[in-house]
Amino acid sequence: MFRHTANYEADLMVRNIFDGRQKADFHAVPHAIFTYPEVAAVGIKEAEASAQGLKILVGIARYSETAMGAAMAREG
Repeated sequence: MFRHTANYEADLMVRNIFDGRQKADFHAVPHAIFTYPEVAAVGIKEAEASAQGLKILVGIARYSETAMGAAMAREG
């Protein structure tokens, strides 16, 4: 989560140097766990969204259905 946030903050800093004042928005910070296979998410949790009365769309991508997952399955 820190690397993604740092990249976002660096990009925002450069844009602010040239374009003026933009505030950072940390509502949808992606985070990943670099295990095998990797796990990642972005945004708030489903329970938090429900509690705030927000519409919820949950998406799941099976690792085996990605190009990297298919390539790794062929190697193994």
